[in-house]
Amino acid sequence: MSKQGDGGKSLDGIVIPELVRWIKEQQRIEVERLKELGVRPIPLPVKNMSVVREDGDVVNRIEVNTGMCFDTIKQIMISEPVSCPHREGFLFVHVVCFTDPSKPMPLLLTYLYDGREENSLQDFVFINNSDQRSWHRISSYSAVDATQEDS
Repeated sequence: MSKQGDGGKSLDGIVIPELVRWIKEQQRIEVERLKELGVRPIPLPVKNMSVVREDGDVVNRIEVNTGMCFDTIKQIMISEPVSCPHREGFLFVHVVCFTDPSKPMPLLLTYLYDGREENSLQDFVFINNSDQRSWHRISSYSAVDATQEDS
């Protein structure tokens, strides 16, 4: 049995316009923040997202409106989760994917999930417009603290 949560729809499939606008605004803000840091992100539109639970495993499923094959992804970074004001108990993260970690052109995806349920955000499946599925596992997380030195 799988439980579905999604990006812009309630669990019964009804679109929540305020949620869709909020997610798009979060992505726009992150794109601008990254540009200020000299990074040229490529925001990709997410069509649907859900958490799939099978035999105790949690897989984070993201359908992306692109023809790109996600098998080319070499590195995935997840932002710190923030509470979603339009879905009680849900958390929002940016999923930042690199096809070449040496180049500052990450793919930027949005992801919303139920924060009241166990989810390590380690297993992802990305699905493109051709229904190609690409499975990825994040093996470890590292916390990074930004510090500034006084001159």
